[in-house]
Amino acid sequence: MGPTSQRKGGWEGMGGKERGGKRSGGVAAATHLCYSNYIHHVIWLAVRPKQDLGCEVHAFDHDADHEHYDYRLGPTAFFHKARIGSETGYMRLLDHGGRRLSYLKMDIESEEWSVLSQILHHQNSSATLASTAQLSLEIHIELHGKSLSEKRARIASCLATLEELANLGFKLLTYEENELNPQYEDIDGAHLGLYAEILLLRTNRNSTYINPSN
Repeated sequence: MGPTSQRKGGWEGMGGKERGGKRSGGVAAATHLCYSNYIHHVIWLAVRPKQDLGCEVHAFDHDADHEHYDYRLGPTAFFHKARIGSETGYMRLLDHGGRRLSYLKMDIESEEWSVLSQILHHQNSSATLASTAQLSLEIHIELHGKSLSEKRARIASCLATLEELANLGFKLLTYEENELNPQYEDIDGAHLGLYAEILLLRTNRNSTYINPSN
């Protein structure tokens, strides 16, 4: 993944350490690597639980509200005033190249479908995704104000993206509707929940389940 100024959003992941050495200001590489982007106003709540679990945490956000954060948030937690896109530049910049992800989370407020499509059709990023064990998504299917044909097309597009993930070996493990802002739509006899959090497990590789707490 790499820097971008075109889209506000992000992804978060933990990956097994492939090689030793010092990273990020002289800190020894932790067993798991965590990236978090679009952290809203709860930066410490977003990074501390993962740091406490022994992860090396890098938080990314480009909002002006985050101007006051220091680069060093904790012993193994860091903040970057930047955004992450589908390229791999930031992983190279931070010397994280070659580290595989065991947990990846995206929470980007309805932009997940276009970003996922970019990742799936970008050679390097799709390879990173293909080696990821777990994928957690905050999904939003925005249908308000659309005609029936537009709603059908939107749903078909989302299903096509999920099918591409399935082709990589991802299977649905958990599904939880958004309780704070539930949204539903009845289309062609189906009652659809439009906002939810899902966890996908890639079943075509040996992997250890990581509880994505927080």
